This record gives sequence, structure tokens and C-alpha cells, in this order.
Amino acid sequence: MSKFKQWSKIVHSILAKQCPSIKRGQVQEILSAAFGHNTYASLRSNDLATLAGGAKYILVAHDQAVIRARELGISILRAEWDAAFLRLKPSGVSGDRWLISECEMHRAAHVAFEDSAHEDLYRIAGMVGAKDGHWCGVTFDTSNVGLLPDQLTFNVKGEVHAFNDEGCYFAIPVRADVAFPRVGRRFYGQGAVLAVAQSGSPKEFEPEFEPDFYGMSED
Repeated sequence: MSKFKQWSKIVHSILAKQCPSIKRGQVQEILSAAFGHNTYASLRSNDLATLAGGAKYILVAHDQAVIRARELGISILRAEWDAAFLRLKPSGVSGDRWLISECEMHRAAHVAFEDSAHEDLYRIAGMVGAKDGHWCGVTFDTSNVGLLPDQLTFNVKGEVHAFNDEGCYFAIPVRADVAFPRVGRRFYGQGAVLAVAQSGSPKEFEPEFEPDFYGMSED
């Protein structure tokens, strides 16, 4: 069973409790609207293969789903739709895809930066010593996610951590550009860090280490 049909089956099972007459095909129409298409036929022709392949982030248009339901003569409340759609959120159902709102792409940029192994991160750390991780502080939408651009970009403000031979730890302020390619109507692919630049002077800090309880007595 395809991912879309699996999701339709789950949503149908929930909405049918409120609207017993609703058909699986109607749910496919409603879910297609949530994914940016007027009809299931449009989704199937243009984005269904992408949904099964390169789509990582699906920006869900919840209001459009409710509007499409009413066009089909199905009266559901936004809260009822939200409750049904929530069943698709667990990773065991959605897999490695993020079913999110537009504003939640900030979190995607955050994760993409912190998961990155971009060479600039190591180069910047190497000017101080050995790299010891990096983290994201704030993200800025630089392409207006609401317009669904062909490339969605964020500027990230964060830090690279490094330590030297004397055992001193430093936090190095950085700015980075993270980009997500649009691969469907409301679908985006895996994010990538394009470049990282140092944005301030290294500052020494005391790292917080987890206490080592190995070998300690329980007495």
C-alpha cells in the first residue's frame, strides 16, 4: 500500500466516526487539498511519485482540506480535521517525512544545521583547536516560506565549539545559510548547509560535563 493510501485509510477511520457516510475516495480528495492540489487526480499526476520519493517536508494546508471537504458536501470542523490528521504525525506512520506547517520549517532549518558536517564548520573550529560540536540559536526566513519559493532558505545564527591543546574551550559565533529545494506543490526536499561564516570572536567558556558514576558504590 502506498504511503498516501495508508494515510487516507487512517484519516478515513477517524473522520468516519463523525461522518459515517464519508467515503475513502472523498478523504483522498481532502488530503490532496491539504497537499496543495484541487483534486486527487492532480496530486496523482504531479506529486504522488514525489511523495513516495524525494519529499522530506510536506507543508500542510489544513484550511484547504476543510474547504475541500465542504465542497464535497462533508461538514467537518477544523478541530475534527486536526484530530484526524494528528494520527499521521507519529514517525511510525509518517516515516522520515515531516508533515508540518510553514512556520515549522524553522525547526527543520535548525535540525539541518545541527546535523550538518559542512567543511566550513571544521575549518572555523580548526583556527582555535579541535571541533567539539556546534549548535543553532536562531533561524531567519530569508525567502518567505509563505510564497513557497523554488528554494526555501534560512539564515542561521549559532556557535561552533572547539578546544585547544591547553584544554580551553571556546564558542565561536557563526552565521550559516540553509536551503531546501522545492520538489512538489507543497513539498520540500532534504535541507543542506550552503556556507558557514564566522560572525564574531571566539569566547572561552566552561563546558558542562555529565558526571561519571562508573564504578561508584551504591552504598
